[in-house]
Amino acid sequence: MVASVESLQCGSVRQGKAIIDALRSRDGGLTKQAITKIIPYNESFLFVDRVERLDEKSIVAELEVQPDLPYLGGHFVHFPIMPGALMAEGIGQAGSILVRYNLDDPGTKDILICRIEDARFKSHVTPGSTLTYRVQLGNMNRALARLNGEISVGARKVALFKMIVAIVDRETFCALDPETL
Repeated sequence: MVASVESLQCGSVRQGKAIIDALRSRDGGLTKQAITKIIPYNESFLFVDRVERLDEKSIVAELEVQPDLPYLGGHFVHFPIMPGALMAEGIGQAGSILVRYNLDDPGTKDILICRIEDARFKSHVTPGSTLTYRVQLGNMNRALARLNGEISVGARKVALFKMIVAIVDRETFCALDPETL
């Protein structure tokens, strides 16, 4: 029996690594089911289907861009393409797994994109494509982490991102009143 990140007692060093390693499949990757136990997303807004490789410094993950995804039908109706903002979200989700892998207490934290420093779109992505996310962890402290991400379809690079994510206490974050911010 494997518990979700939220249900495990945290506090020891590298607890995130131990929790996530326990969710790995036989090939060392992470399935979509395991991913939903690590990050707080359900299928309707999950942009990572599987993790192929994960260590303390980097992650390689994939997304199959299914032709029946609802947003594809409305984004350039004459020529459906994957929205760039959702590609950035995919890098953020893969990066969230990477950051949580390096946390002492991943079950008490949420990871939020707080700054996209650079985004470069080199090519469009069409339905039926498989996106490969490659994210490198830069500097990280208790509050912030720097991510460098690349998205490719096969050998073709389609986007590059540099972003900073905030590492926030889940309980404090959920208690915030947006009207007072």
